[in-house]
Amino acid sequence: MDLDSNEYLLKPHCVPGVFTPEECQQIIALQGYTGPSLVTDDAITENRIRNSTSTFVPADPDNQWIADRLIAKLTEINDHYYHFRLTQLSPLQIISYPENGFYDWH
Repeated sequence: MDLDSNEYLLKPHCVPGVFTPEECQQIIALQGYTGPSLVTDDAITENRIRNSTSTFVPADPDNQWIADRLIAKLTEINDHYYHFRLTQLSPLQIISYPENGFYDWH
């Protein structure tokens, strides 16, 4: 596929209602490793690129429903718009942005 021909490539996609407000509170309450959000897999914190905190959702059977729901929605959107060959999902994380927090173009 020619990526230049994919008109959706640079358009973000927002999907409301994937989780109920109660489910969101349940997910937020999960305890996992929390630390500065990283920019790369090399554990680089770049405050000029990203100012946020990440809490990783523990990967255990009790939380599998979260990944299952996200994968189903991600697959649906990808199949309809983007057409990437997806092979794996990154570890789930909850991102918190302080006042004036950001994640620049990436």
